[in-house]
Amino acid sequence: MPVVEKYSGLVKDLLTINDSIPGLGMEVAVFGMFSNLDVLKEAGIDHAPANYKEFLEDCEILKKAGKTPVVAGAKDGTGVAILSLAKSMDPVYQASDKMDQIAKMNSGELKFGDVMQPGFDLED
Repeated sequence: MPVVEKYSGLVKDLLTINDSIPGLGMEVAVFGMFSNLDVLKEAGIDHAPANYKEFLEDCEILKKAGKTPVVAGAKDGTGVAILSLAKSMDPVYQASDKMDQIAKMNSGELKFGDVMQPGFDLED
C-alpha cells in the first residue's frame, strides 16, 4: 500500500517479516507527558524538561520545593509503565543492530527483563 512509504525507517523495520511488510499495524498509540509550567516556574524551573536527565533534576527541585513531581493519572499505572518502557527500549530502537536485538529478545537469547531493567532504575 502507498502509505507504507510514509512510515519511518524504524516502523518499516519493525513491520518487516522475511523482507516484506505483510500487513499494516492495527493501532497507533501516542503517549506524552504534560508539564504544568506554572508549577515549574514556582519552583524556579523555566522550561519543561527536554530529556530524562533534566526530568530527574526537575523532580528533585520540585520535591525540595514541597511539590509532587509526577502525577500519573491512569489508575492502572499505565503512565509509569510507558515511562519505564520508553527509557528501556529507546536505546534498542536507536541501535544500529536493533533488528538483531529484537530477534534475540523474541528467541529468548536476550532476556526482555534485562532489557527493561534500566526503565526501573531511576538513578540515571
